[in-house]
Amino acid sequence: MSGFDAQKFLPEHLAGLKGYAARPPVPFSPGVLKLDLNECLAPPSPRVRQALQAAANDTTALNWYPDPTCRQLREAIGRYLKIAPQSVLVTNGSNMAMEAFARTFLSKGDHALIVSPVYDIFREQCCFQQARVEPFYFADPFAPDFNELLARPETPKVIYLANPNNPTGVGHRREDLDRLLHQRRDTLVVVDEAYNEFYGTSCVDLVERHPHLLVLRSFSKAFSLAGMRCGYVVAQPGVLALMQRLLAPWAVGALTQVAATAALEDLTAMRAFVAECATSRKLVVEGLRKLGFVARDTHANFVLWQVRNPSKVVQQLADRNVYVSNKATLPQMEGYLRVTVGLRAQADQFLEIVTELCAQFSD
Repeated sequence: MSGFDAQKFLPEHLAGLKGYAARPPVPFSPGVLKLDLNECLAPPSPRVRQALQAAANDTTALNWYPDPTCRQLREAIGRYLKIAPQSVLVTNGSNMAMEAFARTFLSKGDHALIVSPVYDIFREQCCFQQARVEPFYFADPFAPDFNELLARPETPKVIYLANPNNPTGVGHRREDLDRLLHQRRDTLVVVDEAYNEFYGTSCVDLVERHPHLLVLRSFSKAFSLAGMRCGYVVAQPGVLALMQRLLAPWAVGALTQVAATAALEDLTAMRAFVAECATSRKLVVEGLRKLGFVARDTHANFVLWQVRNPSKVVQQLADRNVYVSNKATLPQMEGYLRVTVGLRAQADQFLEIVTELCAQFSD
Protein backbone atom coordinates (compact mmCIF):
# COMPACT_ATOMS: atom_id res chain seq x y z
CA MET A 1 0.00 0.00 0.00
CA SER A 2 1.25 3.42 -0.89
CA GLY A 3 2.41 5.54 2.02
CA PHE A 4 2.20 2.76 4.62
CA ASP A 5 5.05 3.07 7.16
CA ALA A 6 5.64 -0.28 8.86
CA GLN A 7 8.64 1.23 10.68
CA LYS A 8 6.36 3.00 13.17
CA PHE A 9 5.16 -0.37 14.47
CA LEU A 10 8.70 -1.59 15.16
CA PRO A 11 9.77 -1.62 18.83
CA GLU A 12 12.19 1.23 19.50
CA HIS A 13 15.09 -1.00 20.54
CA LEU A 14 14.96 -2.84 17.19
CA ALA A 15 14.89 0.23 14.99
CA GLY A 16 18.67 0.53 14.70
CA LEU A 17 19.46 -3.16 14.31
CA LYS A 18 20.36 -4.27 10.82
CA GLY A 19 20.12 -8.02 11.38
CA TYR A 20 22.40 -10.65 9.88
CA ALA A 21 22.56 -10.36 6.10
CA ALA A 22 23.05 -13.88 4.74
CA ARG A 23 24.90 -14.15 1.45
CA PRO A 24 22.80 -14.87 -1.65
CA PRO A 25 23.36 -18.36 -3.05
CA VAL A 26 26.05 -18.92 -5.65
CA PRO A 27 24.65 -20.49 -8.84
CA PHE A 28 25.98 -24.02 -9.05
CA SER A 29 27.94 -25.36 -11.99
CA PRO A 30 30.75 -27.91 -12.24
CA GLY A 31 33.36 -25.16 -12.57
CA VAL A 32 32.34 -23.19 -9.47
CA LEU A 33 34.47 -23.29 -6.32
CA LYS A 34 32.21 -22.18 -3.49
CA LEU A 35 34.69 -21.55 -0.70
CA ASP A 36 32.98 -18.71 1.13
CA LEU A 37 30.62 -20.12 3.78
CA ASN A 38 32.52 -23.09 5.27
CA GLU A 39 29.96 -25.59 4.06
CA CYS A 40 31.11 -29.15 3.64
CA LEU A 41 32.57 -29.46 0.15
CA ALA A 42 31.64 -33.14 -0.12
CA PRO A 43 28.11 -34.57 -0.44
CA PRO A 44 26.45 -36.26 2.54
CA SER A 45 26.97 -39.92 3.27
CA PRO A 46 25.14 -42.27 0.86
CA ARG A 47 23.29 -43.52 3.92
CA VAL A 48 21.74 -40.06 4.33
CA ARG A 49 20.47 -40.03 0.76
CA GLN A 50 19.07 -43.55 1.12
CA ALA A 51 17.30 -42.63 4.36
CA LEU A 52 15.77 -39.52 2.79
CA GLN A 53 14.55 -41.46 -0.23
CA ALA A 54 12.92 -44.05 2.04
CA ALA A 55 11.32 -41.33 4.15
CA ALA A 56 9.96 -39.55 1.08
CA ASN A 57 8.16 -42.75 0.12
CA ASP A 58 6.48 -42.83 3.54
CA THR A 59 3.64 -40.32 3.36
CA THR A 60 3.54 -39.87 7.13
CA ALA A 61 6.97 -38.22 6.94
CA LEU A 62 5.42 -35.42 4.90
CA ASN A 63 1.78 -34.95 5.92
CA TRP A 64 2.15 -35.61 9.66
CA TYR A 65 3.89 -33.27 12.08
CA PRO A 66 7.39 -34.41 13.04
CA ASP A 67 8.37 -35.69 16.47
CA PRO A 68 8.57 -32.47 18.54
CA THR A 69 11.11 -34.06 20.92
CA CYS A 70 13.40 -35.46 18.17
CA ARG A 71 13.71 -38.58 20.31
CA GLN A 72 15.50 -40.86 17.82
CA LEU A 73 17.94 -38.12 16.84
CA ARG A 74 18.68 -37.21 20.46
CA GLU A 75 19.36 -40.87 21.18
CA ALA A 76 21.73 -41.03 18.21
CA ILE A 77 23.52 -37.88 19.40
CA GLY A 78 23.73 -39.39 22.87
CA ARG A 79 25.45 -42.49 21.48
CA TYR A 80 27.81 -40.33 19.40
CA LEU A 81 28.87 -38.12 22.31
CA LYS A 82 28.45 -40.75 25.04
CA ILE A 83 25.97 -38.63 26.98
CA ALA A 84 22.34 -39.01 28.06
CA PRO A 85 19.72 -37.99 25.45
CA GLN A 86 18.12 -35.85 28.15
CA SER A 87 21.18 -33.57 27.90
CA VAL A 88 20.45 -32.78 24.24
CA LEU A 89 18.08 -30.22 22.73
CA VAL A 90 17.78 -30.35 18.92
CA THR A 91 17.12 -27.09 17.07
CA ASN A 92 16.58 -25.86 13.52
CA GLY A 93 20.27 -25.06 13.07
CA SER A 94 22.55 -23.82 15.83
CA ASN A 95 21.36 -20.29 15.02
CA MET A 96 18.01 -21.25 16.53
CA ALA A 97 19.86 -22.56 19.59
CA MET A 98 21.47 -19.13 20.02
CA GLU A 99 18.08 -17.45 19.65
CA ALA A 100 16.49 -19.78 22.21
CA PHE A 101 19.32 -19.17 24.66
CA ALA A 102 19.12 -15.38 24.33
CA ARG A 103 15.33 -15.31 24.64
CA THR A 104 15.45 -17.56 27.71
CA PHE A 105 18.27 -16.03 29.71
CA LEU A 106 18.86 -12.44 28.59
CA SER A 107 16.87 -9.29 29.23
CA LYS A 108 17.42 -5.56 29.01
CA GLY A 109 20.77 -4.45 30.39
CA ASP A 110 22.23 -7.93 31.00
CA HIS A 111 25.97 -8.09 30.33
CA ALA A 112 27.00 -10.46 27.53
CA LEU A 113 30.73 -10.79 26.86
CA ILE A 114 31.55 -12.17 23.41
CA VAL A 115 35.07 -13.38 22.66
CA SER A 116 35.79 -11.76 19.30
CA PRO A 117 36.18 -11.63 16.36
CA VAL A 118 33.60 -14.35 15.93
CA TYR A 119 30.48 -15.43 14.05
CA ASP A 120 28.04 -12.56 14.48
CA ILE A 121 24.66 -14.23 14.98
CA PHE A 122 24.96 -14.57 18.75
CA ARG A 123 25.65 -10.84 19.13
CA GLU A 124 22.53 -10.08 17.08
CA GLN A 125 20.39 -12.32 19.27
CA CYS A 126 21.72 -10.62 22.41
CA CYS A 127 20.91 -7.21 20.94
CA PHE A 128 17.35 -8.30 20.17
CA GLN A 129 16.98 -8.93 23.93
CA GLN A 130 18.44 -5.47 24.69
CA ALA A 131 21.42 -7.00 26.45
CA ARG A 132 24.59 -4.97 26.93
CA VAL A 133 26.96 -6.63 24.48
CA GLU A 134 30.70 -6.24 24.96
CA PRO A 135 33.28 -7.73 22.60
CA PHE A 136 36.44 -9.10 24.18
CA TYR A 137 39.65 -9.29 22.14
CA PHE A 138 42.78 -11.20 23.08
CA ALA A 139 45.98 -9.20 22.58
CA ASP A 140 46.97 -11.78 19.96
CA PRO A 141 43.91 -13.41 18.36
CA PHE A 142 46.06 -16.25 17.03
CA ALA A 143 47.64 -17.04 20.41
CA PRO A 144 44.85 -16.42 22.95
CA ASP A 145 45.92 -16.06 26.58
CA PHE A 146 43.03 -16.91 28.91
CA ASN A 147 44.75 -15.02 31.72
CA GLU A 148 43.63 -11.86 29.90
CA LEU A 149 40.02 -13.04 29.93
CA LEU A 150 40.11 -14.20 33.54
CA ALA A 151 41.77 -10.99 34.73
CA ARG A 152 38.64 -8.97 33.98
CA PRO A 153 36.99 -7.88 37.25
CA GLU A 154 33.41 -7.93 35.92
CA THR A 155 31.14 -10.94 36.20
CA PRO A 156 29.07 -10.95 33.01
CA LYS A 157 25.84 -12.87 32.89
CA VAL A 158 27.00 -14.64 29.71
CA ILE A 159 30.34 -15.41 28.09
CA TYR A 160 30.24 -16.69 24.51
CA LEU A 161 33.18 -18.15 22.61
CA ALA A 162 33.67 -20.49 19.69
CA ASN A 163 36.01 -23.47 19.82
CA PRO A 164 37.58 -23.67 17.34
CA ASN A 165 36.93 -20.07 16.52
CA ASN A 166 35.58 -18.65 13.30
CA PRO A 167 37.20 -16.66 11.67
CA THR A 168 40.62 -17.03 13.35
CA GLY A 169 40.53 -20.83 13.25
CA VAL A 170 42.18 -21.02 16.68
CA GLY A 171 41.39 -23.93 18.99
CA HIS A 172 41.16 -23.26 22.70
CA ARG A 173 42.78 -25.67 25.12
CA ARG A 174 40.50 -27.82 27.24
CA GLU A 175 42.33 -26.85 30.43
CA ASP A 176 41.73 -23.17 29.69
CA LEU A 177 38.01 -23.74 29.24
CA ASP A 178 37.87 -25.77 32.44
CA ARG A 179 39.66 -22.97 34.30
CA LEU A 180 37.19 -20.44 32.92
CA LEU A 181 34.27 -22.55 34.10
CA HIS A 182 35.75 -22.93 37.59
CA GLN A 183 36.41 -19.21 37.98
CA ARG A 184 33.16 -17.94 36.47
CA ARG A 185 30.60 -20.10 38.27
CA ASP A 186 28.06 -17.26 38.30
CA THR A 187 28.25 -16.82 34.53
CA LEU A 188 26.50 -18.81 31.82
CA VAL A 189 29.28 -19.97 29.50
CA VAL A 190 28.27 -20.79 25.92
CA VAL A 191 30.85 -22.69 23.87
CA ASP A 192 30.09 -22.94 20.15
CA GLU A 193 31.61 -26.16 18.79
CA ALA A 194 30.28 -25.97 15.23
CA TYR A 195 33.70 -27.02 13.87
CA ASN A 196 34.51 -29.55 16.59
CA GLU A 197 34.78 -32.58 14.32
CA PHE A 198 37.78 -30.94 12.62
CA TYR A 199 39.42 -30.09 15.96
CA GLY A 200 38.57 -33.05 18.16
CA THR A 201 38.87 -31.28 21.52
CA SER A 202 35.46 -30.87 23.12
CA CYS A 203 34.11 -29.74 26.47
CA VAL A 204 30.83 -31.67 26.16
CA ASP A 205 31.82 -33.97 29.01
CA LEU A 206 32.34 -30.93 31.28
CA VAL A 207 28.58 -30.24 31.24
CA GLU A 208 28.00 -32.85 33.93
CA ARG A 209 30.33 -31.00 36.34
CA HIS A 210 29.44 -27.47 35.29
CA PRO A 211 25.69 -26.71 35.20
CA HIS A 212 26.41 -23.20 33.86
CA LEU A 213 27.96 -24.60 30.64
CA LEU A 214 26.07 -24.91 27.34
CA VAL A 215 27.71 -26.39 24.24
CA LEU A 216 26.38 -25.72 20.74
CA ARG A 217 26.94 -28.20 17.92
CA SER A 218 26.01 -28.38 14.23
CA PHE A 219 25.43 -30.82 11.38
CA SER A 220 26.25 -28.12 8.81
CA LYS A 221 30.00 -28.61 8.65
CA ALA A 222 31.60 -32.06 8.85
CA PHE A 223 28.28 -33.88 8.29
CA SER A 224 27.45 -31.96 5.10
CA LEU A 225 23.89 -31.06 6.08
CA ALA A 226 23.91 -27.25 5.94
CA GLY A 227 20.83 -27.34 3.72
CA MET A 228 18.85 -29.39 6.24
CA ARG A 229 19.34 -26.91 9.12
CA CYS A 230 20.06 -29.01 12.17
CA GLY A 231 21.93 -28.08 15.32
CA TYR A 232 21.75 -28.97 18.97
CA VAL A 233 22.60 -27.84 22.48
CA VAL A 234 24.27 -29.99 25.12
CA ALA A 235 23.51 -28.84 28.67
CA GLN A 236 22.04 -30.11 31.89
CA PRO A 237 18.37 -31.15 31.51
CA GLY A 238 17.07 -28.39 33.79
CA VAL A 239 18.70 -25.74 31.60
CA LEU A 240 17.34 -27.29 28.41
CA ALA A 241 13.82 -27.49 29.86
CA LEU A 242 13.81 -23.70 30.26
CA MET A 243 14.98 -23.19 26.68
CA GLN A 244 12.46 -25.71 25.33
CA ARG A 245 9.60 -23.54 26.61
CA LEU A 246 10.69 -20.71 24.28
CA LEU A 247 10.94 -22.83 21.13
CA ALA A 248 8.15 -23.15 18.60
CA PRO A 249 6.75 -26.71 18.39
CA TRP A 250 7.79 -28.95 15.50
CA ALA A 251 10.68 -26.62 14.66
CA VAL A 252 12.87 -29.44 13.31
CA GLY A 253 11.37 -31.06 10.22
CA ALA A 254 10.86 -34.80 9.85
CA LEU A 255 13.28 -35.10 6.92
CA THR A 256 15.91 -33.13 8.82
CA GLN A 257 15.62 -35.55 11.72
CA VAL A 258 15.92 -38.49 9.33
CA ALA A 259 18.99 -37.03 7.61
CA ALA A 260 20.85 -36.14 10.81
CA THR A 261 20.14 -39.53 12.38
CA ALA A 262 21.41 -41.31 9.27
CA ALA A 263 24.55 -39.15 9.22
CA LEU A 264 25.38 -40.32 12.73
CA GLU A 265 25.00 -43.92 11.58
CA ASP A 266 27.89 -43.47 9.12
CA LEU A 267 30.67 -41.86 11.15
CA THR A 268 33.21 -43.55 8.89
CA ALA A 269 32.19 -41.29 6.00
CA MET A 270 32.36 -38.17 8.16
CA ARG A 271 35.79 -39.06 9.53
CA ALA A 272 37.12 -39.83 6.07
CA PHE A 273 36.08 -36.37 4.90
CA VAL A 274 37.61 -34.72 7.97
CA ALA A 275 40.90 -36.51 7.27
CA GLU A 276 40.88 -35.44 3.62
CA CYS A 277 40.02 -31.90 4.68
CA ALA A 278 43.09 -31.82 6.94
CA THR A 279 45.27 -32.91 4.02
CA SER A 280 43.71 -30.30 1.71
CA ARG A 281 44.11 -27.58 4.34
CA LYS A 282 47.84 -28.18 4.67
CA LEU A 283 48.18 -28.35 0.88
CA VAL A 284 46.50 -24.95 0.45
CA VAL A 285 48.54 -23.34 3.23
CA GLU A 286 51.83 -24.63 1.83
CA GLY A 287 50.83 -23.68 -1.72
CA LEU A 288 49.96 -20.11 -0.75
CA ARG A 289 53.17 -19.75 1.22
CA LYS A 290 55.22 -20.93 -1.75
CA LEU A 291 53.61 -18.13 -3.75
CA GLY A 292 54.85 -15.64 -1.16
CA PHE A 293 51.63 -15.06 0.79
CA VAL A 294 50.97 -15.18 4.50
CA ALA A 295 48.67 -18.16 5.10
CA ARG A 296 47.47 -19.53 8.43
CA ASP A 297 46.49 -23.11 9.11
CA THR A 298 43.48 -23.62 11.38
CA HIS A 299 41.66 -26.23 13.44
CA ALA A 300 38.58 -25.98 11.20
CA ASN A 301 37.68 -26.52 7.54
CA PHE A 302 39.19 -23.28 6.27
CA VAL A 303 42.47 -21.42 5.97
CA LEU A 304 43.28 -17.73 6.32
CA TRP A 305 45.03 -15.98 3.46
CA GLN A 306 46.44 -12.47 3.82
CA VAL A 307 46.54 -10.22 0.74
CA ARG A 308 47.25 -6.55 0.05
CA ASN A 309 43.90 -5.66 -1.47
CA PRO A 310 41.24 -8.07 -0.18
CA SER A 311 38.26 -6.60 -2.04
CA LYS A 312 40.11 -6.65 -5.34
CA VAL A 313 41.27 -10.24 -4.88
CA VAL A 314 37.76 -11.37 -3.96
CA GLN A 315 36.42 -9.86 -7.18
CA GLN A 316 39.22 -11.27 -9.34
CA LEU A 317 38.53 -14.73 -7.95
CA ALA A 318 34.77 -14.35 -8.42
CA ASP A 319 35.42 -13.52 -12.07
CA ARG A 320 36.92 -17.03 -12.26
CA ASN A 321 33.97 -18.60 -10.38
CA VAL A 322 35.95 -18.89 -7.15
CA TYR A 323 34.15 -17.49 -4.11
CA VAL A 324 35.94 -16.72 -0.82
CA SER A 325 34.99 -14.66 2.23
CA ASN A 326 36.52 -11.25 2.93
CA LYS A 327 37.19 -10.89 6.68
CA ALA A 328 39.42 -7.83 6.38
CA THR A 329 36.83 -5.45 7.84
CA LEU A 330 36.77 -7.25 11.19
CA PRO A 331 39.01 -6.08 14.04
CA GLN A 332 42.33 -7.97 14.15
CA MET A 333 41.67 -9.53 10.72
CA GLU A 334 43.26 -6.88 8.49
CA GLY A 335 43.98 -8.19 5.00
CA TYR A 336 42.61 -11.69 5.61
CA LEU A 337 40.43 -13.77 3.35
CA ARG A 338 38.83 -16.97 4.63
CA VAL A 339 38.97 -19.90 2.23
CA THR A 340 36.94 -23.06 2.83
CA VAL A 341 38.79 -26.30 2.13
CA GLY A 342 37.51 -29.81 1.53
CA LEU A 343 38.45 -32.34 -1.12
CA ARG A 344 41.95 -32.65 -2.55
CA ALA A 345 40.82 -32.00 -6.13
CA GLN A 346 39.19 -28.73 -5.07
CA ALA A 347 42.37 -27.64 -3.29
CA ASP A 348 44.40 -28.35 -6.42
CA GLN A 349 41.94 -26.39 -8.56
CA PHE A 350 42.02 -23.42 -6.18
CA LEU A 351 45.82 -23.27 -6.10
CA GLU A 352 46.01 -23.55 -9.88
CA ILE A 353 43.75 -20.52 -10.30
CA VAL A 354 45.57 -18.51 -7.62
CA THR A 355 48.88 -19.28 -9.30
CA GLU A 356 47.54 -17.99 -12.62
CA LEU A 357 46.26 -14.77 -11.02
CA CYS A 358 49.12 -14.28 -8.59
CA ALA A 359 50.81 -11.45 -10.50
CA GLN A 360 47.52 -9.52 -10.68
CA PHE A 361 46.99 -9.76 -6.91
CA SER A 362 50.08 -7.66 -6.25
CA ASP A 363 49.10 -4.88 -8.69
